[in-house]
Amino acid sequence: MEKQDKQYLNAAGKFTARVKAPGNGWMDRTDSGSEFVRIPVLVEEGEQAGREAVWRGYLTEKAKLRTLQTLDDIFGKEWNFEMLAAGKVPWAGTLVRITVEEEDYNGEPRYKIKWLNPAAKAAKVEQTAVGKLDAELRALRGGAPAAPVVKTHDAEGDDIPF
Repeated sequence: MEKQDKQYLNAAGKFTARVKAPGNGWMDRTDSGSEFVRIPVLVEEGEQAGREAVWRGYLTEKAKLRTLQTLDDIFGKEWNFEMLAAGKVPWAGTLVRITVEEEDYNGEPRYKIKWLNPAAKAAKVEQTAVGKLDAELRALRGGAPAAPVVKTHDAEGDDIPF
């Protein structure tokens, strides 16, 4: 058990990690029959450096679109499931950002990757955001009140879900 304590991620937070080739394939199925894409990573920073974690992107009807968007955002669109099943995708070595959360499992803490994102995102300000910023500026200067701000990214630039 001591090896596992040193091998696997054991803290919540956001980390830079590098994708590693999976020992048992990029795709799998749960005992209940849900197919998923497996992305194993090694953390590259801080006290968790060198520890492993695995993100699962589920291919259920509810989660499939989000999983596919995540994979395309990180790895590009030059892949398909045939390549993935055959292990012929060049994903190992890709730098990513992970968000890890603690979950309770039979009274014990477990740490799971909740979000997988590209390591660095280009700063993009959409025109609607510019309009909102101008409205806030006018309000600060005594003009019309600012429209409410809707957050779509956290302080580190990672997507906020839904």
